[in-house]
Amino acid sequence: MSAQAQAQASEDTPASRKRKRKTYSCLDCRRRKLKCDREHPCSRCIKEGHSESCAFRNDGHNSDVEEPDGSHNSVSLYQSQGLRKNVSLATESRNGTSPFTTDQCVMLQRKVASLESKLAKYESLDLAQGHSDQLSSAQEDRETTFFRGTSFRTSFYGPTNPGSSFVHSPEIFSTSGGSRFKVASLSKLREDLAAMRKRRKARTKAKPVQIPSNLSSLLPPPETTDYKVQLYLETYETTLRIIHKPSFWAEYRAKPSHQWRDSFAAVVLMIVAAVNCVAVSELNFTEDISTTRAETQRLVTAVDQWLEQQSQKHLTAEIFQVQLLSLLAKATTALKRKRAWTNSGFLLRVAISAGFHRDPSELRETISVFDQEMRRRLWATIVEWDLAISIHRGLPPMAASIPVVCGAPLNIDDVDIHQESQALPEEKPLSERTDTSFLQISVRSLSLRTSLASLLNDPKARLPWSEVLSYEEKIREELHSLPEWTRGRDALDATMLDLQLRQYILWLYSYHSRGQPGPKTAYARLATVNAASEMIEQYTRLSVADVNALNMLRNDMFQCIVTISLNMISEAKSRPIHSTRKHSD
Repeated sequence: MSAQAQAQASEDTPASRKRKRKTYSCLDCRRRKLKCDREHPCSRCIKEGHSESCAFRNDGHNSDVEEPDGSHNSVSLYQSQGLRKNVSLATESRNGTSPFTTDQCVMLQRKVASLESKLAKYESLDLAQGHSDQLSSAQEDRETTFFRGTSFRTSFYGPTNPGSSFVHSPEIFSTSGGSRFKVASLSKLREDLAAMRKRRKARTKAKPVQIPSNLSSLLPPPETTDYKVQLYLETYETTLRIIHKPSFWAEYRAKPSHQWRDSFAAVVLMIVAAVNCVAVSELNFTEDISTTRAETQRLVTAVDQWLEQQSQKHLTAEIFQVQLLSLLAKATTALKRKRAWTNSGFLLRVAISAGFHRDPSELRETISVFDQEMRRRLWATIVEWDLAISIHRGLPPMAASIPVVCGAPLNIDDVDIHQESQALPEEKPLSERTDTSFLQISVRSLSLRTSLASLLNDPKARLPWSEVLSYEEKIREELHSLPEWTRGRDALDATMLDLQLRQYILWLYSYHSRGQPGPKTAYARLATVNAASEMIEQYTRLSVADVNALNMLRNDMFQCIVTISLNMISEAKSRPIHSTRKHSD
């Protein structure tokens, strides 16, 4: 063998080849040329905050991991989850086809593992946040309803009840609730009032109201009765169509009051009771109750007792009129408020059992044209009343589940129809204001308002943002379609047509207005504040015109004030607090 060949053979022997040094440090410590404690993860990676990406090459660490033959450049990465990934780069590195060295591939793999680990953390955080949102949503549903009392003496109020809004802000609730009686003087005053009320109720039970032989004997003097009847016709009767004015005046003036029929006298008594608190000029009190409210309570009690004695088989129009007027009188005088929803439901069921939800034209041969129109008016009034009371209580309207085929009242004046009419008069256009315009227009939006009342008072329903916007658009369309004569007027019927639609905007956005700061929350707060401000402005116009009947019937002002207050508190909480202290250099 030649000397050159021997030299070449000696170079190829293993002894002549430079021995590769084993790596025991993790890849990050090796790259930074720092000492590694060879633990997994090592202390330096833990200290630097990226323990999940601490990895070792398998040529010197963890000897229990065997490399496949011929794969000296294989890489094994150990992550915080205990996973192991093998990347074979031997062939590519040996052939020179890989653009990266083995160490570079290892570093890239470590970065990918780190990103995957962080992404998994974010995904788990999103899931946890979603679960937390669900829990907070359920808690919000529980807080929206106002459930109080002990044992079986409990009361429940739903989301659209103004009192339920207090639970969303402990600041308002503590101010208006029991904490105000922590002051000794106020606590003593509360105890004295409670004792006074208890003594008065005991005396009332000991001396119940006796029904006189002639109900008309309970009426006030004729001048007072005339004034209050006229006041009622100018206010509440423009919206709640209960009586037929020409027929009423004909019997009212035909005979003196002591000769009236008891059923007609009961109608007049409830008309007087309904406007007693509206017509009062000065307040006088007997113990804890005003004399006006005490008088109204006496009239209502006497008429209710009279109603209980009437036959339920032979009902007349006056029986339904008295029942409606009794509910109105109790509402305007704040009597038996906790029974308002159940009493309204009872009247609705009585009307349904009498077939008021069916169109009276089906009884064409046995019912007059006049009675047909009066039934339509009474049914529309009962449904509107049930809807208003349900909203106030925060419970679904009972009429929502009833299939109704009764037509709307005609847009006519009372003088256009009478008891001897043989045919229905020609209906006037909606652009012309009539005695029944309120009911005619209200029927057109009844389906929308009823469905909204049911949704908003369902504790399991949570309207998504898109549906909230859709419902608001429908409400705006209904408001825009109101006749021109309703705009800018200080009349009760025109104001009611606007309020009964606009009020839903307050509740549609109430949930979203309490959310975290963002575009949706800002829009929701703006929408609710604008709606509340417009409603307050309408009440202001009524007050300037000395029309205060609506304040006795509805609690819109209270709802608007609570809504604006809650928005102000939510806005204040969402803004960062900036310190005003000056920092010294």
